[in-house]
Amino acid sequence: MAGGNRFRNAFRSRCPTIGCPAAIAGTFSLGNASLSFSKLQFEVPGAFVEVEGSYGLGSEALNFTGDVRLQAKVSETMSGPKRVLLKPVDPMFARHNAGTYLPVNVNGNREHPQIKLDMKKFFDDRIFSSGR
Repeated sequence: MAGGNRFRNAFRSRCPTIGCPAAIAGTFSLGNASLSFSKLQFEVPGAFVEVEGSYGLGSEALNFTGDVRLQAKVSETMSGPKRVLLKPVDPMFARHNAGTYLPVNVNGNREHPQIKLDMKKFFDDRIFSSGR
């Protein structure tokens, strides 16, 4: 995450306001009609995403795995009764210096991406580490 902090600090220095465009950085290789990322970082105000994987240039197939970190707690992403009901789970998602930490897998294709919580990574991380 140290690299992520450096990326975030550089982003904030260039873009301190809410109406700012996204920042994106990554390391990639191109070959066999596939764009492969060993690290792809994306940030907008309030969210930082770091993934690795590939994008098929001809097939438009997505195959990424990584982490999403939100400044907001899970309950803060909702309003009304849902916000109150989600308050008890905030601590479960608050780790890795984030209000909400979500390990994700992105599959499918460009027109129909499938974004899923990586349950194995989420619970393995909760069981085998301090989570912070």
